[in-house]
Amino acid sequence: MRPQKQRQRTFALCAAMLCCLAAWTAPVTAQDDESTHLYYGIEIGGVLCGYAEFDLGKTVEDGRDILTIRENVFALLTALGSSFNSRQTITYDVDLATGNFLRHSNDVEQGDTRLGAEYVVDGDVAYLTALGEEKQRRIELPPDVILPNTVYFPHLVRDFVEGASVEQHYKTLQVRDGVVQDVVATRLEDMDITVDGRTVTAFGVEEFSESLGLRVRMWIDPETAMLLRAEIMNRTVFRADADVVKRVKVANLDEGILLKTDTRIADVQGISSMKVRARMEPVGAKLSEEGLNGPGQQFAGTVHENVVDGVFEISHARYDGTNAPPFPPDFSGDPELRRYLEPSALVEADDAVLAGKARRITVGATDAWDAATRLSAWVAHNITYAIPGGGTARKTYDIRAGECGAHSLLLAAFCRTVGIPARVVWGCMYTPNLGGSFGQHAWNEIYMGDAGWIPVDATAMEVDFVDSGHLRVGEMESTVIALNAKEMKVLDYQLGDGKVSEERRDALAAYLGGYTSPAVGGKIFEVLEQNGKLAVSIPDKMTLVFNDENENGIWPCQLSPKLMLEFTRDGDGAVTAMSIMEENRMPRVEDDAPIADDTPEDLRPLLGSFELTALKARFRIACADGRLLLKEPRGAEYRLVAETGSDQYRAEDGSREVRFERDAAGSVVAMIATHRTMLAKQ
Repeated sequence: MRPQKQRQRTFALCAAMLCCLAAWTAPVTAQDDESTHLYYGIEIGGVLCGYAEFDLGKTVEDGRDILTIRENVFALLTALGSSFNSRQTITYDVDLATGNFLRHSNDVEQGDTRLGAEYVVDGDVAYLTALGEEKQRRIELPPDVILPNTVYFPHLVRDFVEGASVEQHYKTLQVRDGVVQDVVATRLEDMDITVDGRTVTAFGVEEFSESLGLRVRMWIDPETAMLLRAEIMNRTVFRADADVVKRVKVANLDEGILLKTDTRIADVQGISSMKVRARMEPVGAKLSEEGLNGPGQQFAGTVHENVVDGVFEISHARYDGTNAPPFPPDFSGDPELRRYLEPSALVEADDAVLAGKARRITVGATDAWDAATRLSAWVAHNITYAIPGGGTARKTYDIRAGECGAHSLLLAAFCRTVGIPARVVWGCMYTPNLGGSFGQHAWNEIYMGDAGWIPVDATAMEVDFVDSGHLRVGEMESTVIALNAKEMKVLDYQLGDGKVSEERRDALAAYLGGYTSPAVGGKIFEVLEQNGKLAVSIPDKMTLVFNDENENGIWPCQLSPKLMLEFTRDGDGAVTAMSIMEENRMPRVEDDAPIADDTPEDLRPLLGSFELTALKARFRIACADGRLLLKEPRGAEYRLVAETGSDQYRAEDGSREVRFERDAAGSVVAMIATHRTMLAKQ
């Protein structure tokens, strides 16, 4: 069993501003045929995890002096057990007379996810083209708008140095989401910063985006208007030499995603009510006290400049489909629902492939709720949890993997394509990680007519409900999102109706106790009864709850059905051992390895490499002595024995099971591998 994998699956990550802010400094005096090459270090949580490499050049275009900024940013990151690289390529062509950019492009690559956009400014209009799209988006620009870049801030020098202001209000174009936003800039204390052996007294400015709740603290050279230092939450960018490239280490983002609490709850899906004291400063939406109240959630406290301090009482009732709209529904006459039916850059509800799949899933649906839960179940069971995510609904569908945001975008697109209004919301959820914590999370709300908006969480396998450990911050309207929690304290909670019968406890008693084996280093896995359900305590990790056994004697994990238990009994019926099984779907990947001439014809289509997406680990199926051989990334090899009449194979020691998934043409497209660990009862 892999507890690391369980941490990924039991908590779903939202993209938490993984794109690091790039910053550098240099005087704007480069000659026409020269460029300045600079390096900056990037720290996250005090760890030097990346660097930014920049080229600055000055050119003349139609009589205007243009500053061209080319940035390449790289960072080594890990989140919830998944390691990945973050790369950005960013360019700006800036009109030095105004400080506004005329053209801008960005290309962001994180693991298998790639996002990007290009901007062209023409007078009072900016034209935005997203990566991979031909259609342009027109953005009207108000008078005196600021079109900022990452490093050159002449408007701040003008207002805060020359004008001696202490506060200014601006309208700026936020390029990540392509929206004009209101920003309040406030003067900070000066800071002495050493640059190339000289000390510069930089003036400080804090910018607060009212629409996002985002704060950025900057220190700028008053002589050149260039950025010297930037701080955004737990991220810092600072000037460095070329040696910074050799000194980067992996930064763990878990601390910014998960916040440990003081209460352990294994039966997460059984949480029927919860009272939580919260202090947080979310980024991604403009918050209000009224907006934090809604169906299933009440808030009492204060909200000031997105700083939330108060108590949430959460109780999400389960909807049973009563009076659900017919299927397909018709909400075309309601203008308030229009945007929840239309496509967007991340929710491609007009995509023919997604629409076709959604129609096939919902064939024969009795009503809109039946259709919606079918779509939710498909996403839950077919999209593997992986960080980073697919980036958009269509990309998530193509790679069959993603984090909570990716799951939610795909489900929203599916619903919209068949006429069901759907939206993505975000906030946090209680998770058994770290012995009990709250983690940044996204899920869906689906509109059911008179019943209103119904929450579901496909990522957490809550395909037709959400548990009451879900705390809603708002709709996911920006790609720049962070929970930024400071304190989450569980004041009270209830599981189910709070009653478990003695008969139920007696039925589970035979399984309770400690289990171990050399395969887990002799550690004791304790099987417990919690809220009338079977639970397994993973040493030093968490406690996971399992649903009742099915007709095959398999107990699926509540939050990840691909993790399963199976118990062995002796001749008297007493439980003697427990098998922990984890099933993973691994898509086939390109492989140039040659196939030996003596390989049997029936085995040739099965040979190749398959990738465990969540861990970016490659497994290989080879052939030796006329039999299949499973080669794992860490060097272990297992000879596989075929089961008659199928693509199912089993290792000789029983610890591995493999079967193959084929497409309509019969070609192998994926491997489904099961890892089995048997532990003896103590």
